[in-house]
Amino acid sequence: MCIRDRYYESALKWDPKNTAALYGKGTVLHILGRYQESNATLDMMLQGDLSRRGRASDQAVRYYQGEGIFYKAYNYHLMGDFAKARELVDTAKRYIPASDSVNYLSGLLYYHSNQYQLARDDFLKVLQSGVTNCDAQYYLGLIYMEWQDAPVEKPTVVKLPEALTKTREPEKPPNKSPANVESRERRAVNYFLGACSCMDATVRNMKQRIESLPSLDVEEAEKIVLKGRLEKKLFSYRVTAVSLIEGMIRIASTADIPNKKVYVDLINEILGRIRPPSEKPQ
Repeated sequence: MCIRDRYYESALKWDPKNTAALYGKGTVLHILGRYQESNATLDMMLQGDLSRRGRASDQAVRYYQGEGIFYKAYNYHLMGDFAKARELVDTAKRYIPASDSVNYLSGLLYYHSNQYQLARDDFLKVLQSGVTNCDAQYYLGLIYMEWQDAPVEKPTVVKLPEALTKTREPEKPPNKSPANVESRERRAVNYFLGACSCMDATVRNMKQRIESLPSLDVEEAEKIVLKGRLEKKLFSYRVTAVSLIEGMIRIASTADIPNKKVYVDLINEILGRIRPPSEKPQ
């Protein structure tokens, strides 16, 4: 049992129907991979008095309803029951339609069932909200590579890392194609480049957090423990990102688009920065 789980258990001893404690315990069990226990705890929360005897606002009630149902959907997704996950995530959407987490999971479920248009719409909702989600861009790239009947659309705007924009001239659209539309494969590779840029930024932010540890007002022993945790998290993220980027390079290399080498070179530059050191941190 982790520390947070013990805190929630302690709170539930005083108030077994405490909405926040049940929600917190359910999410911790989800993180620990104890999906059935998580669902049972979330059911207890959802079946309780979410209004807290009228003290909670309608917005708060809808939040806990939506989030509780979302985590149940996520649990079923990870347990491989995609039909149940689909049913629950659609219910969660009715409570918190603007939730980035709900829309991302919904898009993921649509993607794995080959419902590309619905998946695209959900992933675009995530990106249009302004939230940073590298995976949403990655899946949009896969969708446009696989969706043979994808409509022709306006060009994708991809924000490149600052290090790349200083050394690369903006690519000019080829004369043979209208400037206001782009091909399916071109759109896919643009999303891949956006996903890679997003991963690059995530790695930089994680490294900056580690570098800022000496300035924290905590005991030296705590800094050492925290540094170890953050370094392992960074290493794990980099390994996962490298695997995804190498896959994107393989796919992009087969795309039938103008100036393909420019795209592949850009992605390779990002890969070089993200690739972790050869030795795993202790």
